[in-house]
This record gives sequence, C-alpha cells and structure tokens, in this order.
Amino acid sequence: MKKSELFLGVRKTNGQIGYISEGLNIPEFFDLLRPVNNEINVLVDYSPVIEKLHGIHNKHNDEAILNSYNSLYNFWLDAKTYSKESLKISKSEELSKSSNSLINELQLRLQKKQRDFYSDRDAQLSLLNDIKSDGDIYIDTLLCFMHSKASLEIESFKKDMVISSYADFLHKLVQDLFNRVTGVGHYNESFFKYLAFEKRDELESYLELKENQESTDEFLLRSLNSERPEEHWDQYHGNMKQVIIQYEDFDYNQLNMAQILRDLLHKINSIRKMIELLKAGNVEWDESDDAVMALQKFLNEEDED
Repeated sequence: MKKSELFLGVRKTNGQIGYISEGLNIPEFFDLLRPVNNEINVLVDYSPVIEKLHGIHNKHNDEAILNSYNSLYNFWLDAKTYSKESLKISKSEELSKSSNSLINELQLRLQKKQRDFYSDRDAQLSLLNDIKSDGDIYIDTLLCFMHSKASLEIESFKKDMVISSYADFLHKLVQDLFNRVTGVGHYNESFFKYLAFEKRDELESYLELKENQESTDEFLLRSLNSERPEEHWDQYHGNMKQVIIQYEDFDYNQLNMAQILRDLLHKINSIRKMIELLKAGNVEWDESDDAVMALQKFLNEEDED
C-alpha cells in the first residue's frame, strides 16, 4: 500500500474547514484518518497541519497567551526530533503538562468572555473576535497534545477521557453562543429564514450545526408548511390567498458574529469526530516520509489555488 496516496480522497468541496478568511484551507481533521481496509484506519503524521496553523495563529492580543502558545509549539517541534524511547516518553509527559496548563488557562478566559458576551451587548462583536482567537489556539494546542499521544501510543486513545473532555468543553461553549446569536428575532427561526432568502448559498453551513440537521430544501419546505394562507385583497384580481414568511433584517455585526461562531463550531466538530475515530481503536500511526510529504504537497497546492 502506498500511504502517500491517502490524501487523494481529501480534495472535495465539503472536505475542508473554513480557514478561508485566514488564507488557508486544510483537510477536515477527521479526514486525516484514512481507511486501509474494513477494519483498519491510518492516521498520518499531521505535523504539516500544525505548522500551517501556527503560521496563522501566532499573533494574539494577549502577550502571555501568545508566549505560552509559542513556547508549547517550540517544545512540540523539539520533541519530534527524539527517537530514543525513554526520551520520547519524557518529552511527551512534559508536552502533556504544558498542553493541560495552557488549555486550562484558555478555559477560564473563554468562560469569562462568554459571561461578558451575555452581559455587555455593545462589546459582543469584539468579545467574539477574542473568543475566536482563544478558540483557535485552544484547538491548535489540542492538536499538539493529540499528535504527541498518537506518535507515542495511538491505542491509548481508546481509554482517553481528558482530550475528549477538552473538546466537549469548547464545543458546548461555542454551541451555546451560536444558539444565542442565531436565535435572536421576534419570528421563529428568523435568522435562518433570512439566510434562506438573502444568502441561500450560506444557509446549509449553518443548518448543519443545528441540533436537528436538515438540508436547505428541507428547511424551506418546512418553513412553508408551517405557515397558513391569509386573505388578501388585490385591486386587479379581487380576493386572493397568500402565504407570508416573515423574518427580521440582520446587520453586518450580527452576520459577522454568526459567521465567527459557525466557523469555530465547524472546527471543533471536526476535531471531535477525529477523537471519536481514534477512541474507536484499530488505528495505525503513519509517520513515513511518503505520507507526510503527500500531506505537505496537498497543503501547498491548496495555498496556490
């Protein structure tokens, strides 16, 4: 088997995470696991992904967080250079401590910003931009943590509780904010109806994040079926029947907030699915040069598109 061919199947329009506004497309995190046969998946050494993400997230308005993140990243880079088993174990333990420390610090920051978001209406967009910055570093830290764990003993994910709880924390926080932002309005599902008639191409990427997922067509049909015809007088045709779908207009700030949370939620959902596949077991770690070069080539090609 040529493991470098694993990434040929990644090139699909819905197989990339929304880092477009940051100038980078990467495979869905769960797409880094590719099937070998009906029983075995392979997780390629995804170092190139971590390096790409660090390249766009190594700026932060909090110097302490940025220093902690850069220190963790540099430690991760150095830990990869060791081949002696005892040293790899030692470095993995240190990386685990650093990852846990940074994640716990970010959790406190994210919780405070969430509370501030609910209480300070005027600062909501600014707070969500801060949540995005913290959330991106949170995910990058998880990826470093997971990379170290997978390279040392990938089967250890079967008993994992810590990494999955970290992913669940971020998911719940962002999902709650997403529900709050997209749930505004005097009319039922007003935000989604606005998208359906004003920005239909974007609607499905939001519908995928609702508890009851549905396609654009399903949403439109359900919205129509929920309305009842009303009497209407037309000066040319007399008595008529009409069905009215009402929704509010949403300004730039509201749309921007929803987009920030949508993109962040897609990212954390992708990493949660990756963790789920790893916890299921029967996964092999592939750090071969061919596989890593194939991933690097894919990322470089995406940058050129």
